Amino acid sequence: MPAVRWLASHSEGKPTVSEQTKTALDAALAAHVADECDGGLVTGYVCQAQFATVEMMDDETTGYLRIIADGQNLTTTIGLVHYAQRRLDACIVDDED
Repeated sequence: MPAVRWLASHSEGKPTVSEQTKTALDAALAAHVADECDGGLVTGYVCQAQFATVEMMDDETTGYLRIIADGQNLTTTIGLVHYAQRRLDACIVDDED
């Protein structure tokens, strides 16, 4: 099994995402949600990305980066992740029928 490297959105209180990138991500997400959800507003989010660098591929490892909304509390983050897992589980069950 490949090794895994985790990166969180904050490391020792310092963002691992540049301010410019985070601002662009927030703006894009807000625009998409407003467009897709009849003017809806983003009230929280969790972005989970899988990645690999050339060195990681050589070592057969993979990494995961988690980015959450600024100021988002732990309860919201856990709730969003739990909801996503339940939705994915439901899709898998539906696909097996």
